[in-house]
Parts: sequence; structure tokens; C-alpha cells
Amino acid sequence: MLKRAIFLHGLNTYGDDDLHIGPVRLGPMRAPWERALLERGWDVLAPEGFGSHDPVAQARETVPLLEARGWLGGGRLCAVGHSTGGLTARALAKLLGPGIAALVTVGTPHRGTDAASFARALDDEWPVLAAALRAAGYDTRKRSGTFALFTPAAAAAFDREHPEPEETACAHALCETSASEVSWPLVPLYARLHARPGSRDRSDGFIHSESQAFGRRLGTYRLDHFENLGFAVKARASNRRRAQA
Repeated sequence: MLKRAIFLHGLNTYGDDDLHIGPVRLGPMRAPWERALLERGWDVLAPEGFGSHDPVAQARETVPLLEARGWLGGGRLCAVGHSTGGLTARALAKLLGPGIAALVTVGTPHRGTDAASFARALDDEWPVLAAALRAAGYDTRKRSGTFALFTPAAAAAFDREHPEPEETACAHALCETSASEVSWPLVPLYARLHARPGSRDRSDGFIHSESQAFGRRLGTYRLDHFENLGFAVKARASNRRRAQA
């Protein structure tokens, strides 16, 4: 049977489809997963122009792309979502029902992420960091409305509207790492995620482990939020090789 997958990458508030570390672009966010699925015999649709707004709206925009491929109907389609792309995949499953045979999420904030709350409060709580980001061309104030979609409170509302679909096999890959292993661009955020009183003790540097749970757990992986997208940006070469493997 032909294996068909749609891969949906997550949030990109730069308005493009590349992974950014400040002004540095590491390449298209879809590329590592798209390549890996193709190598394993899947026919893949990996839409571009996504990840900068409401997951529900993105799901609606995905339907015509699937129609153009002739992929609607038959129940043989797997939706794979990374990060907030997993929420788009859930919204798509609600739209298509049994048209999505399986749904897999990786590093997805099903119960929101404190990182979104931090980003919204950056100017008030960390003005020096906010000013440095603006100097580098990234103004968090202009992106506050997008961040608001992924706070724990917004996620609770999304959950009520998008429960786990009965017609679709749902699973997640749990990704978590330690402060000593997280990719260097995530070090400051990792510290803040785990610094507050009552903070949960594991995450992938963006998403707490508890927030990633949705459906059956496929496994637990020592990968941070860049690595579970397929980008190894470790400082040590040995850690990069492990993550890539």
C-alpha cells in the first residue's frame, strides 16, 4: 500500500520556512524530515508558507493542497507535525476525520509552553535581552499575538475544541534533554523554563515533557527542540553525531 505523509513544521515568526538562529539560517525547516521520510519509501507533502499563524487556519489552508494531490479519502494518510505543526495536524484531523489514518507529533506543545509566555513578557521582564533581539532584527512585540496562541491557557481552549480523534491512530515521540546537553542557542531559555517555583523537571528546551503527550508514546529520545526537527547544532562534535544518529 502506498505510504503518504504530510509533514507540518512549527512556528516561524520570521515569515519564511527556514530555521533561524538570529540572522543565521540553517535551511528549510521541512528538509530533514522530508528527506528522511522519502528515504523510507513515503510519498511526502511538506507545505511551505506555514508556521506563522493560527494552526486552525493553517489546517484549512492544507486541505486544498491535499485535494490537488488526490490524497483525500481512503484513510491512508499520515499527518506528522513538529512543534506547533502538531497542533495544525490535530486541527487537520478534526477537519478530515477518518481521512487521516495516523497522526504523529514530535515536540508539540499540546498543553502550551511557558516559552510563549516568556516571549510575551520579554520587554517587561528582560528588557536588555529584548533590546538585543530588536537590534538583531527580531522584535518580540510585533509577534506577541502569535505567541499568545501557544500559551498554556490558549492550549487548554484548543484541547477542548480538538480532542483526540477516535478514527485516527495518535502517537507522539517524547523528546527531552538535560541542561548539559541542550543545544547552545537554547541554553538561556532552558534555564528559564526550569527556574520557576514548581517548574517541571524535563523538556526539550522549548516544550515540557508533560505538554508533549498525545496518544500513544512511541519512545523517549534525548533530543532538544532543534534536534527533533533534524538540526544538530551542538557545540561538541560527539554530541552532534549522536543527535544526527
